[in-house]
Amino acid sequence: MADPLTLLKNSILSNQPVVIDGDDFVFGKQRFAKDTPTNFQSSSTGYFLRLHAVYLCHLHKDLSRGPYILAATKAGSMPVALIDKKELLAYLYGEIETSPRVTTQNN
Repeated sequence: MADPLTLLKNSILSNQPVVIDGDDFVFGKQRFAKDTPTNFQSSSTGYFLRLHAVYLCHLHKDLSRGPYILAATKAGSMPVALIDKKELLAYLYGEIETSPRVTTQNN
């Protein structure tokens, strides 16, 4: 089974819509709860970012910090730390192939 970070990245890179069904993300036949930890480990907290937080970071990539934090909070998610945002988005958009923040230790 693929990890949700890779599935989200693949959806973004292939311009496929991200399907959200209730509290789940759906990638083909695989479902993941919004609060599923991904393989991206925050450099500020050491915690693995939740799928919903990663998705919202992508969805609101063009917002300045304040409105982004408000949008994430309203959606019931923790915002991605500013220190992690640039690297996370570069990874999701294929600008970098790997990152020391992406690990398989969470699997």
